Amino acid sequence: VGAPGRLGALAAALLLWNSSGLYITWQSLPEPVVIAFAALAVAAITRKGSRGRLAGVALGLAVATKQLGLGLLPLLPLSRDRHRWIAFAVATVMAAAILLPFLALNPAAFLLGSVSSHVVEPARDYAVNLLDPLPGVLPRLNVPLVVTGLLALGLGLLVRLRWPDAIDGWLAGSVILLTVAFSFIGISFVNYYQIPLALLLVLIMVPDGFVPELRDGSLEPGPPRAA
Repeated sequence: VGAPGRLGALAAALLLWNSSGLYITWQSLPEPVVIAFAALAVAAITRKGSRGRLAGVALGLAVATKQLGLGLLPLLPLSRDRHRWIAFAVATVMAAAILLPFLALNPAAFLLGSVSSHVVEPARDYAVNLLDPLPGVLPRLNVPLVVTGLLALGLGLLVRLRWPDAIDGWLAGSVILLTVAFSFIGISFVNYYQIPLALLLVLIMVPDGFVPELRDGSLEPGPPRAA
C-alpha cells in the first residue's frame, strides 16, 4: 500500500508481541489465520491494478476460518469502487462453497458448533468486555445479541460514512464494528480483539483516502477528495 517497510515491520512486531498475540500463539488459536487472509485481501485490493477477485477469495477464507471474519464483510460493498463489490461477491461465494457442504452433511451439529453454542453460552468470568465494569458493585449487564449487532453495525456505518470512499474508510468502519461488537459480547476474550487491532495497524499504513492505481498508472475513479 506504499507504506515504508520499517513501518510494516513495527506493526507486525506490535501485533505479535502484546499480551493478546502471545496468548494466541500459546493456545494455537485461529485468529492469526483470519488476520493473514485479511491482510492478503487489503494487499490485493490496494495494489496497482486492484485484484477484487483475489481479495474476495482471501476474505471468504477468513470467514470460513472463524465466524469473526464475518465482521470484515458488511461495510465492504458500501463503495462506488467495483473492485470492492467484486470482492464482497467472491467472498460470499467462497465462504459458502467451503461451509455449505459441512452444513449439508450434518445441519444440527454444524449450527450447534458454529452458532447456537456461542449464543447460549453464559458470560465468562474471564471475558474482556464492558458488561461487568465494576464486579461486585454493579450487576453484570446483559445486552441481547441483536442489540449488540445493531449497535456495532450502526457505529461502524457511521464511521465508514464519515470517511472518504476509499480503502481506509472500510478498514476504519470495520475496526469500530468489531470492537463494539466484542465489547458487548459475554464470551469475548483477548484473542477476539487481535483482529480489530490488526486492522487498525493496517489502517495506519494505508495512506489517507487511498485509491488504487490502474495498470496504466491512472487512478481508479472515485469521489472528489476534500480540499
